[in-house]
Amino acid sequence: MHFIDGQVYDHINEDKKGGKLGYEGGRIFGKFQKMMGDISPKDLHVIIPNFQYTPVRFNDFLKALEEDRKGRAKYCKKEINFFLSREYIKDKSREIIDDLPLRVTHNDTKINNVIFSVPSKKKGKRCR
Repeated sequence: MHFIDGQVYDHINEDKKGGKLGYEGGRIFGKFQKMMGDISPKDLHVIIPNFQYTPVRFNDFLKALEEDRKGRAKYCKKEINFFLSREYIKDKSREIIDDLPLRVTHNDTKINNVIFSVPSKKKGKRCR
């Protein structure tokens, strides 16, 4: 395994620097997606089965809610009700999934999955 030197952000602020970071994060995910355009999904294998399949994830949530192993559901009623009120999304996703093209995607495009290069004090070009 190789270590990649850089800066990772768990949160970006709604200021000028945050705007730049958000823009760069979006740009790099777009570049990643473009690079994946020629790769056939058939040449890859699934790492986490059903990770992005809403019906399975929703049903897993319902099972966890029913089991409530740690007794925490009572503290999250507002959030649970919000989620339960959107069960129709599970059914809608099942209806349209066969109409979507199969392609390679990142599927976890959040800012802390981008390693930003740190400006070097050395003169010269940075990789992009």
